[in-house]
Amino acid sequence: MNTPNHATATDSPAPTRGTPERIAVISGDRACGSCGFNLHGQNVVREEHYDMLMVRCPECGQVASLHEYPVLGPWAKRVGFVLAAVWLLVMLAAVAATTGALMGGTVIASESAMSGITRDISAAHAIHADERLKLIDAEIAKLQSQQEDSVRALSRKGTAPETDQVSYAQRSTNLATLSSQRQTWQWMSQQGSMPNSWVEEDWWNAHQDKSAFTKGFLRSIDWRTSFWTLVGTGLMPLTAGVFWAVTAPRWRGRSRLLAWFVFTLLGVAGMVYATIMRLTTNDMQIWSGLKVTQASSLARELLGLTPTILTFAAMSLILLFSMRFGRAWARLAVRALLPPRLRASFGFLWLCDGKDMPRTRGVAGRVR
Repeated sequence: MNTPNHATATDSPAPTRGTPERIAVISGDRACGSCGFNLHGQNVVREEHYDMLMVRCPECGQVASLHEYPVLGPWAKRVGFVLAAVWLLVMLAAVAATTGALMGGTVIASESAMSGITRDISAAHAIHADERLKLIDAEIAKLQSQQEDSVRALSRKGTAPETDQVSYAQRSTNLATLSSQRQTWQWMSQQGSMPNSWVEEDWWNAHQDKSAFTKGFLRSIDWRTSFWTLVGTGLMPLTAGVFWAVTAPRWRGRSRLLAWFVFTLLGVAGMVYATIMRLTTNDMQIWSGLKVTQASSLARELLGLTPTILTFAAMSLILLFSMRFGRAWARLAVRALLPPRLRASFGFLWLCDGKDMPRTRGVAGRVR
């Protein structure tokens, strides 16, 4: 008995689905929910069955659904304008902070280089202050003795001539002035142990052998203190350079050199302005009528602008070096401090330099 052949549904060819329609490309940072891989640059397609937007992770194959949102209307432009204004203010503040880092590091490091001369000037002036203090004490003792004699003479006579009264008033005025000067010189004498003290200008101008404080430029620099101070102050332009390397990834080659030149030019302008202000406000008139200046300013006059130029050049080179390698250091920090799932938020550090994101091996939930 022959069994008839029955046709089945598998005999006809199955319909094939077309390639999903490509809608867009993910331009921001989006982490895969399964393995944490950054989906930046992946194609966004529209799934045919449910007509939903989706993107497939090239690392583990997981499908991530996307959402379409309605247009926000005029408030989107307003919020965008506010955010752009805030970002502009932040960038201007960062430019000012970078200039301040160059200036502050230069001032601190250059004064540290001249600290040996500054201490010598302070110590020499402390000796002068002690001598002046002794002379003032002797003069005060003399005037007080004369005043006591006048009081005793007045008690014997019962009255005093007008000339004696004028002399008594004059000596009282001199005593008040000397007492004020004594307080000042006592304060200046106590500054002898300080690395940077106030110095009387008349004493400095009358000092014959100013060259005794210097022994040539190389021998006058406190190299040990300068090195450690330079290491500490160099962190300021180093941090500024890393900031610009991360926030301005488009700066490469000539654009980076141009930005560094602008920062350096602003720093030079700031140093020139600070030098002019230092020259105009360097002197100070204190309450006893003495005109004083700082020992560090006198040390700067002896050595000239060479320490300032050298330290500013060092700060500028540190800034350029950190602008060049700042993103590489940031990538190392991200890989060392963050787990793989959280690295996707910093994917631009790799993508802006054309590098692949680090693989997420060993992550739970990864489809192999």
